[in-house]
Amino acid sequence: MRYIGAVRFPIRVSWKFIRDYPESARVTRILLRSFSVTYKVWRKISPQMGADLDHNGRLVWDTAGTDWARLLEECGQLKIAVIGKDKVQRDCRYVVVANHTSTLDIIAVPKGVPNAMFVVKSNIVKSRYPIISAAVKKGGQIIIERGDTAQATRAINEGMRSRPRTSPVFFVEGTRSPDGHIGPFKKGAFRAAIDNGIPILPVVISGSHRALPKGTLMGFRRGSTIYVECLDPIDTKGMTLEDLPALMERTRERMVDVYYGYSCNPRPRDGQTHAIPPRPDLPSHDQYELRPLV
Repeated sequence: MRYIGAVRFPIRVSWKFIRDYPESARVTRILLRSFSVTYKVWRKISPQMGADLDHNGRLVWDTAGTDWARLLEECGQLKIAVIGKDKVQRDCRYVVVANHTSTLDIIAVPKGVPNAMFVVKSNIVKSRYPIISAAVKKGGQIIIERGDTAQATRAINEGMRSRPRTSPVFFVEGTRSPDGHIGPFKKGAFRAAIDNGIPILPVVISGSHRALPKGTLMGFRRGSTIYVECLDPIDTKGMTLEDLPALMERTRERMVDVYYGYSCNPRPRDGQTHAIPPRPDLPSHDQYELRPLV
């Protein structure tokens, strides 16, 4: 079966390339430019890294939210719009919980949230993207093993102790959504917030699934706008683990209400939540002007 999959993949990609030509050729050029930009940014910051993980982590995070995000926006003709950044105090530590629908989310979050670090699964470190793997390992991100609750709890606690002024970022569904809908939340972020008495910072990412859905690179949509909206923090002081389910449900309800208010996201499933009108104060997803590729 493994060999059948290895044969199917290039055939499927080749067919999509031919079917969607010439847009597929433009997307390929964008992807190649993006890989080149990522390599150049890494070459610029890697000599500045040393033994201090906190220094390395801040360097990686700040670079991701500025130089890397700006260059990838230019390459992909993207626009990342941050809303509610005034609700985030730079000198305050949070447990950041964000929805996850696309690979593009990893450049969207650092642009909206200062001084933070990702909680990532170990398969990212073993992935076929060596620069991302190196940035995760050397940049002081928290690495957890999928399915090993005890190891994940230890890694999160150790990571938060080793970088006491840095906010951990959880993609709270545990994986990317395949269809653009917000899935069930995992408990780890909320337990970390309660155990440490740190406020929850809900962050809603909209438009990234439409720009680049899970499982495809050829499906990249030029001219997309990705919205990163920071909601009001939720205080956890005085809470115990008995309050965890209510905290998780309260956070999810707030994020779902905001998420489905964006016209660039899929409509709510029947019975999942009430139908929410599109946000009137935001431009539509497709009003970002496309520039010709040169």
